[in-house]
Amino acid sequence: MIIQLFVVGLMLGCAEPNEIDMRPIVENGIIGGSIVSKDSQIARMAVYIGVAFFKNGKSVAENNCTGVLVSSKVVLTAAHCFFNNDIEFDSKKVYVAFGSDLKQSSDLVVWFAQDAFMHPEYKYLQKGSNSVDLAVVVLPKSAPMPFAPAKILQDFSKLSESLSVTVAGYGLVSLFPKVPSANLKSTASKILEIRKDMMVIGAEVDNGTCQGDSGGPVFADIDGRLQLIGTVVGGLGVQCGQLTELTRIERLMPFLQPFLN
Repeated sequence: MIIQLFVVGLMLGCAEPNEIDMRPIVENGIIGGSIVSKDSQIARMAVYIGVAFFKNGKSVAENNCTGVLVSSKVVLTAAHCFFNNDIEFDSKKVYVAFGSDLKQSSDLVVWFAQDAFMHPEYKYLQKGSNSVDLAVVVLPKSAPMPFAPAKILQDFSKLSESLSVTVAGYGLVSLFPKVPSANLKSTASKILEIRKDMMVIGAEVDNGTCQGDSGGPVFADIDGRLQLIGTVVGGLGVQCGQLTELTRIERLMPFLQPFLN
């Protein structure tokens, strides 16, 4: 679930973090839900992910997703954000935007990523790969203040079907017609199914994830603390705002742990 957001002034071939000016947009993300206050805990953990594709040094396309900070220099997102079958490209560059409102350039910090790593078992568009649809984005330095890492839930026995959760993302506000995102939004949902390797969440019709929310964090209030339980993989069905598949972070810790260390 990917959207496109045009970027102005993308600096090619630069390895150091740089600021990127974004074209103002006027709409909000996630189907339904509400805009996340810039002072909220979620706004300090969720980030915007851009993957720019190049051919012969020229930008030819861009995928945009959502991510979540899990250590001072590590962001999680969806592995499928790094693929695009619609165009030919020979290189790509990843950037991370810190800020819940993409229109407020004065509050927005944007860096190029130092590196990115997909789960080694992930195969794009291959059946059975959704459970490992996870990528790690490494920042060039510690995330700017006041951003802070999300706490990853360690004891998944505390989760149960029907448990209330919160999902956040910068995804489309409408699929037909496509209306892109300018704000981080969140919406309440519930765990509908806990599988061996994934989870499914859902809420009211027309109130949930859409294109661009891929990699977005899903939190549960466990022991009085907001904890990360999974990341958005994609929707089940042709319409947005319905059922959403999630990774199970605890099952992917063997891949993730070395980056956290």
